[in-house]
Amino acid sequence: IKCDWSSDVCSSDLFSVPVAVMTRDERGALAGIALGISEAGANIESVMQDATNGEGFVQIRFRLQVESVAHLERVLARIEAEPCVERATRGWQVAGG
Repeated sequence: IKCDWSSDVCSSDLFSVPVAVMTRDERGALAGIALGISEAGANIESVMQDATNGEGFVQIRFRLQVESVAHLERVLARIEAEPCVERATRGWQVAGG
């Protein structure tokens, strides 16, 4: 069996990952988060926003395309750098949210 382990073989492969974000329910929050995701080099496949939880926070769920686990970690860090964001995690639900 012939194998090629060169680094460019899978360079275009992207992985679809669910990400949940708990953010303050304020104007521009979704736009800022989406901009951060784009600046971190990830693609947004889909987004769904839940109703406000009554305490001024809302959960936004994304399906993102990332290159690797390390790339996902950079994307999550960039999302959490947004002033309105309380927490961003891999999965469909923010723990405790």
